[in-house]
Amino acid sequence: MKRHIRLLAVSLVVSAFTFSAGARAQDNAIGQASPEESGPHQISDQDRLFAREIAIGGRAEVEDSRLATGRINASAPRKFAERMVRDHSKANDQLVSLAKADGIALPDSLDPETRAKNRRLHDLNGTAFELAYIDGQIADHQKTTQLLEWEIDSGKNPQFKQFAVENLPLVFEHLQMARDLKAQMTEAAPSSSAP
Repeated sequence: MKRHIRLLAVSLVVSAFTFSAGARAQDNAIGQASPEESGPHQISDQDRLFAREIAIGGRAEVEDSRLATGRINASAPRKFAERMVRDHSKANDQLVSLAKADGIALPDSLDPETRAKNRRLHDLNGTAFELAYIDGQIADHQKTTQLLEWEIDSGKNPQFKQFAVENLPLVFEHLQMARDLKAQMTEAAPSSSAP
């Protein structure tokens, strides 16, 4: 339920920034320069929020997936978790570099909601852990997809927009991989209605 509330909150923030960006575009059309468009880096509040949310999500992906590589024995989910560590570590490093170049401070820890989700995952084992991990991957990659699309459509910073353009296909691939794994795991699970 909390994950749905967070996705709703992100959607509302996206809507608010989209409305605000439209108002700024209208102001610019009549000759008023937007304050965030002045200067060489074009950092908007949206760019800062995007960087923060992507940084938190990327850190959580790596932490959850490292935990999964130590707990999952099945080959396909384990390989998926190993790939998430590699791909998200690389993207996290790239984001840190971009943020540092533009003077954006990224969070150095997870937000309370993400920490609570990680603690719940730590408390699980076996099939319950595997299913919770994959479900979390699906939800997290859906959120990341929305954030990347939002930055592509409305961001001001060309480096962050390029980061989003480059990473969106990979995140779509991760999302599809997680959905496929979920389908395989669901098919393989014994039915509770069997005699």
